[in-house]
Amino acid sequence: LDLLNNVLQDQNIHLHRVLCRIPPNKSPWPTLQENQTYSHIAHIDWSVELSTQDDVENTIRLSQACFAIAQAPLSKLFIAPYNDLDRTMDAIYGLLDPLCNPRPAFHALRCLNTLLFSPVHPQDYHIVDGPQDPNFQVYHIRSATRKLTLIIPKTTSVALPNTLFPPNAHLYDLVTGEQKIHPSPFTHHYPSLIVT
Repeated sequence: LDLLNNVLQDQNIHLHRVLCRIPPNKSPWPTLQENQTYSHIAHIDWSVELSTQDDVENTIRLSQACFAIAQAPLSKLFIAPYNDLDRTMDAIYGLLDPLCNPRPAFHALRCLNTLLFSPVHPQDYHIVDGPQDPNFQVYHIRSATRKLTLIIPKTTSVALPNTLFPPNAHLYDLVTGEQKIHPSPFTHHYPSLIVT
């Protein structure tokens, strides 16, 4: 992007949008959290591809991408494939199975889209530091009115510590869409969202 911006600057060309691809072997979180601005590129959009037949891994990847893109409100997130690719040499899962039934990644994106981008709350998100825990991958963003924490259990049968789940917090299971007030130990590795 730096090189492209320099070329555009030399030619006095301004681009409205640029689409960047995040490779399947790279996590979207570190890439998308670098919210840089460029003089000759107005907006940067991102393409995230699924690359496995592992519902948990795909759900985690897309949840990280959706959570990170929230702090770049003018950017758009493109996800592929929409349907399973099952007639190719590299068969992978999409958001929908061959019968168009939603996979867990679909439900996680649906819930995150509602919880992050509802017009009821300000969407001036920015990444913040927050408590971490060895049993979870933890990501924090904050707006003017609330803090959101994406958690991904590294092991099952582990309970949320009070450092991550303070009083009056709300826990949302992103795959089932359920809100939990008193979380029980996790029985899966799917991501959840804590809103405080």
